[in-house]
Amino acid sequence: MPGVRSDGAVEEIILLLGHGGSGRTEAIRAFDLLGIPGVDNLPPQLLEPFAGFRQKKSFSEEGLCVVALDMADDEAVSAASEALDKLENASVPYRILFLECQPAIAKERIQGKSSYHPSAGTDLSALIQHEKQMLQPLRFRASEVLDTSQLSIYDLQERLSSLIKGTSFHRSIFIDIFSFGFKYGPFLPADIVFDVRFIENPYYVPHLRDLTGLDRECAEYVMEQPNTTFFVETLVSLLSTLAPSYSRLGKARLRVGIGCTGGQHRSVAVAERIGAEIDRQGFRVAVHHRERGTVQSDCTG
Repeated sequence: MPGVRSDGAVEEIILLLGHGGSGRTEAIRAFDLLGIPGVDNLPPQLLEPFAGFRQKKSFSEEGLCVVALDMADDEAVSAASEALDKLENASVPYRILFLECQPAIAKERIQGKSSYHPSAGTDLSALIQHEKQMLQPLRFRASEVLDTSQLSIYDLQERLSSLIKGTSFHRSIFIDIFSFGFKYGPFLPADIVFDVRFIENPYYVPHLRDLTGLDRECAEYVMEQPNTTFFVETLVSLLSTLAPSYSRLGKARLRVGIGCTGGQHRSVAVAERIGAEIDRQGFRVAVHHRERGTVQSDCTG
């Protein structure tokens, strides 16, 4: 069983196996985007000392690391089987994720790599078939077997996230909602900026002037204005649709600026409402208020 840290995170080594062209290198990159550190092409003879080193050092924030073993020949398969037996005897938590794909697709992937240099007399199809047969003993020990034949790199990221974390990869992107005031300058770090100065300004309502969008009375005034609800609902729908596309391109954080004149009333109230709605849709989100110098809420559900 995986080890459990005091903070509740599960410590486990994910062993990534597969024949040539099955997608191991792409999987390592996908794990990196998920915040899980990886080691590519580790000789199986080094697996046991590596596992011992990992037990002495902290795992990732997720409590996981991934290792793609270099399975060059039958000797490597024997060495890997022996190393796995030793890990089990030492109660080192691990699981095997085995990647495979159709031979024709594997061949096309290998030939498409810039590092591929065909050797005279090499039958690539026969080599792939030999590797698949050679790895069968390890395939039988796998916790999960994933056919990558029809998976794009983005689909692979999604499947790995679901297998390893139990959550959608696309919802692993962190969305930062920032309120700010245009009078103090634009919010330059933003990926997307929206202007809410079309909403009537509470500053001109005497009993609301000294309040902010964090105060219930001021927030209710902002949300009750014509088109505010429409704007919030439309923006939430837009962000929840766009966020997966940003995530597929490898973006870990999406910064959204919500601006009004002074960054105290309208933008603050709208940012809070949008953050709450995005959180309810399962995304990780934090709401920041630039002109107040605060991170008002941090929702990571």
